[in-house]
Amino acid sequence: MPRRVVILFLALVAASSAAEVSGQATGGPPRTPPAHWGPISINIEEVPDPHPVHWLPTIRGVGDELVLGDASRQVALYPITDSPHASTLLMAYLPRERLLVEADAFSPGSAVAPYAANLLENIRRRNLRVDRIVPIHGTVVPFSELTRTVAALATN
Repeated sequence: MPRRVVILFLALVAASSAAEVSGQATGGPPRTPPAHWGPISINIEEVPDPHPVHWLPTIRGVGDELVLGDASRQVALYPITDSPHASTLLMAYLPRERLLVEADAFSPGSAVAPYAANLLENIRRRNLRVDRIVPIHGTVVPFSELTRTVAALATN
């Protein structure tokens, strides 16, 4: 059943109408709506939307891997599994460029790197050939920076 909206129109009326409805001779809006106005029922679904949506985004789950691309470039999305930081982290790998893009798992130059070992483990488990890491929170660094950081953490 269509939704119905009851709309009660209150309007300013001319001095003669106001006097007639409310007994006032001074003009202005009536204190109560005139009986002949009554409620009006409309079907909201028949009212045109001033801002219609012509497209909806496609949402895809990543699962174990999601590869997107075209003839010129591919990007593979992988979950960063067993991360102590968050269970929803993803890393993006561009195989032709040998780039890994990640957020929060490794921030080069940071005083602490609590998630770096987990990132390195995920890269090795997937046998990704990474030359450079593009951290969202830091500067682009060679992959060796991650391995050095993890080795230094292991000795401390």
